[in-house]
Amino acid sequence: MTIITNAKNEVVLPPAGDLKSGAENKSHFYNLNGITHTSPELVFRYLPIHLSVSRSQEFQIWYSQDWLDWSENNNSGTTCVDVYAWYV
Repeated sequence: MTIITNAKNEVVLPPAGDLKSGAENKSHFYNLNGITHTSPELVFRYLPIHLSVSRSQEFQIWYSQDWLDWSENNNSGTTCVDVYAWYV
């Protein structure tokens, strides 16, 4: 349920077409081949879109419930991530 957005909070990754909706059309999730909730890395491969990126462009990493401001009352704690991109 990790969502990456641009500075306008528009979904960048996973591709919007890969998002599925859960209860009340709110809880967004997706499947990545070979990735589970216990995987040490979240890797987006073989993207069907070309993503234009510019210097100093900002992205945000969200837990989907927080991104939607929905059903987050039972979530607590903090998360730290390292982000790497290989862009050709």
